[in-house]
Amino acid sequence: MHIKVSAYTTPVSTLADSNKASIHPRIINAQQKTTEDVINQIESNTTLTHADISAAIVALRGYLEDHLSEGNSIKLDGLGTFSIVPQFVVSLQENAVITGRDVNVKSINFLPDKDFFKTVQKKAKFTIENNYHKSKYSEEDIISYLKEHFNNHNFLYRKEFIKDLNLCPTKAYTLLNDLVDKKVLTVSKVGNTNVYKLL
Repeated sequence: MHIKVSAYTTPVSTLADSNKASIHPRIINAQQKTTEDVINQIESNTTLTHADISAAIVALRGYLEDHLSEGNSIKLDGLGTFSIVPQFVVSLQENAVITGRDVNVKSINFLPDKDFFKTVQKKAKFTIENNYHKSKYSEEDIISYLKEHFNNHNFLYRKEFIKDLNLCPTKAYTLLNDLVDKKVLTVSKVGNTNVYKLL
């Protein structure tokens, strides 16, 4: 199955910075596969039973937990390497006395095996769902859009702004706030939804 992607622009801090935005692909048809999906796939391709595979996954998790919690890295040939990333739990001043209680695990890293990564990269095929991806909006572009919108509507909802200009939610929120600050728009609440009106 081809991976469907659409183009989106990165968020910017203000309307004036919109010319600094860049375009990135976003997967829009991703499905979350479960442990049961993994077990069923392995069972259909091997002579292992459902119970055997399930027990092996539980045992693997236990092994990873035990050895990662000791600071070890675990390399699974053909798959990749697991390791932990430590962090200080509080901000420490220079020359401060540091104890083991000041450190915890920030995250677990997974570094894929090179051949594994290359195989996934080679097998992955993409289709573009939405080719409209204007990455730069000048203030004039936005004002022009708003005038056209308010010629036919009394209010503007953020979801309309996102859809009409093909923006990611964060960027839309930033631009709308910027327009409110510039007193181009006013915002009010209708239930839990922000509603914008042209000043």
